[in-house]
Amino acid sequence: MTTLPSDERPAVPETVLAAIAAEAVLAVPGVDRLEPRFGALLGSLAGSAWAHVQPGGVPGPTAGVDAEVQADGVHLGIDLAVSGRPAAAVAVAVQQAVADAVRSRTGLDVARVTVAVLDVDPAS
Repeated sequence: MTTLPSDERPAVPETVLAAIAAEAVLAVPGVDRLEPRFGALLGSLAGSAWAHVQPGGVPGPTAGVDAEVQADGVHLGIDLAVSGRPAAAVAVAVQQAVADAVRSRTGLDVARVTVAVLDVDPAS
């Protein structure tokens, strides 16, 4: 796919980028769930992170995903739990799936996808 020049790129809200990434993450075999960090949950009680929490304090569909647009492209942080597959292989597959999804659906460059595996359930 051809990437648009920076002056022709659409402005895509970070919440939309996070939603695209979350959808891609959950489609990868071996991903059990997105896993919001405790600090992110506390931070979600105030400020812009509130979009990650649904009414009643339940983590929202993008909890565990951080998206930021920087000069060199989109930076994404993914926190997740895996099951039934090797964590390292799942993390690599998530990096590729997220980068591909964001590029193909927005035309934006993806500079970095960082994956943190916060829980492993070998029994599933």
